[in-house]
Amino acid sequence: MPDGTRTGRGIVAIGLAALCIAPGVLAGESDGESGAPVKTYGQALVDRTVNDHPELIALNLHVRPPDGEHGMIIASKRRDRVGEKLEIRVPLQDTAGKTIGAMQAVYAYDRGEDEARFLSRAQALSGEMQRQIPTMARLGQPARPTDGLDIGGTQSLPTTKQVVSGKALSENEQEGYAEAIKNVAGVAPGNSKGSANDSVNIRGIKLNLFSNYRLNGGVPIAGVITMPIENKARLETLKGANALQYGVASPAGIVNMIPKRAGENDVLSISGAGSNFGQYGGTVDVGHRFGDGKEFGMRLNASATKLENGVRGMDGDGEFGSAGLDYRASDRLTFQGDFEYYRKHVPEQAGITLLDPVKGVIPETAVPDPRNLLSGPWAVYTPETTNAQVRADYLVADNVKVVTEV
Repeated sequence: MPDGTRTGRGIVAIGLAALCIAPGVLAGESDGESGAPVKTYGQALVDRTVNDHPELIALNLHVRPPDGEHGMIIASKRRDRVGEKLEIRVPLQDTAGKTIGAMQAVYAYDRGEDEARFLSRAQALSGEMQRQIPTMARLGQPARPTDGLDIGGTQSLPTTKQVVSGKALSENEQEGYAEAIKNVAGVAPGNSKGSANDSVNIRGIKLNLFSNYRLNGGVPIAGVITMPIENKARLETLKGANALQYGVASPAGIVNMIPKRAGENDVLSISGAGSNFGQYGGTVDVGHRFGDGKEFGMRLNASATKLENGVRGMDGDGEFGSAGLDYRASDRLTFQGDFEYYRKHVPEQAGITLLDPVKGVIPETAVPDPRNLLSGPWAVYTPETTNAQVRADYLVADNVKVVTEV
């Protein structure tokens, strides 16, 4: 510390391995003939993140591939700050959950502040960036005008919300959306587990089945059947006043389902799962991009499940299929389409009510054995749902776009 006015401290998150980045290898390219620098996607991402987070003094990404060659250092411009600084390093991952390097965040720090709070903030920032990094290679590619502007609905909505993604979704593919978001604060299931139609309450208010469920932030979809999540990248739960951006809807909130899209890398996944009740099923996930510039993407998902939830005589079956398409017509124009079909054939469980009062006293109702089907095998619920949605996004100018959706 030459003059005592600038000091620095550092925190490294547990589990972060030391990274040795080759000096002089920075994220940047040239346009060839003119030699003018072309901003990379990684540099644009860093600059945009620093601009959105004024509490940051600087933000650096240290990226290294598995083979240990051609590492990148992507650094932001450093804001002037007189006083102490706190440097925090946390692992950096891509959208697939693969560690590709480290993120270094520098915060303004006042002596005595809780350092754990800054570590939590840096980890949340790393998660925010992870959702915008499809692959490590994408960081070194040229930036497009549409990057970070929600073209095609691939970015987060600018609202306060709880996001469920990754492992939490994959572990509940056979159970549906209600099981995946049950641990979100303020969210509680509205129907008994294992029923053919899930519903949820947010802050004690039941969501409207015809206006409070959205696909990719667009028009509402009907929730008359448990909505599958095999083709969903994440679920966003918007509470209270955040639902007003969708117009007429229950004041409880909104459940927004973001479908998967074909990424820079091809996807082919086949998986299966089962339960101790005898339920079992399988899923298929295929993603690929076509064209010289990989401008056309297709993501296909399908599943079939033999349904069993522990209630005698309540077995059934369910099937699901979906296609997610997107076409980058230009740097400013993007088209996308989402198509889903799902059905279930399963008996519905009956409920019980209180007996009529006798002389002002309500008789106690015997609690039935939860393993028994109170209705009968004849009470088969056979819902089918088809969702089709097409959307076009055109970027008129920076931060101004026109969206058309049917």
